[in-house]
Amino acid sequence: MLSQITFQTQGSWDTSVVTHMGNQIDCMAIKLVMRSNSFIDADPGGMLEGVDIQDAVILVPNGVASIDTINSLVDQGRIDEAYNYCNEMPIFPGEISIINPNIQELRVVFDDPSLVTNNIRVFLEGVEVTQDFCELICEINYIENIVECFLTLTTDRHFLSHSNDRMQIL
Repeated sequence: MLSQITFQTQGSWDTSVVTHMGNQIDCMAIKLVMRSNSFIDADPGGMLEGVDIQDAVILVPNGVASIDTINSLVDQGRIDEAYNYCNEMPIFPGEISIINPNIQELRVVFDDPSLVTNNIRVFLEGVEVTQDFCELICEINYIENIVECFLTLTTDRHFLSHSNDRMQIL
């Protein structure tokens, strides 16, 4: 079964909603770190050589009562213990969308059940940018109050050089 995850926010934890397969879920963290294997080449960007995926998980509470326990531990500053009440859920195979008021949508689709990383597709505001993809670093973490999401694309290719553009998504 392919996963379908959406993180949507208006800019605060109170306005953030995570859905999985169309149903709203409690989510403590999203961690997604991917780099094109051609990122360091003379002509970086694109998926021809595949993608190195360092992290691709979401953390969900391991029970209904766990949310209260997690919140209590966070309030007490016992951050490490809060993770004991979470389970990891893989993002792939499937897709993840990150939606905020500034950028309509960042979507990563990796629906190949054999997990061949050359088959990842990246869309920004509905436009496929797969051939320009260099890097995606996304850490959304309620427990540690971290919100970072950056996408790097090759934006300009010249005969002997290139330009990369790193944009903040969240």
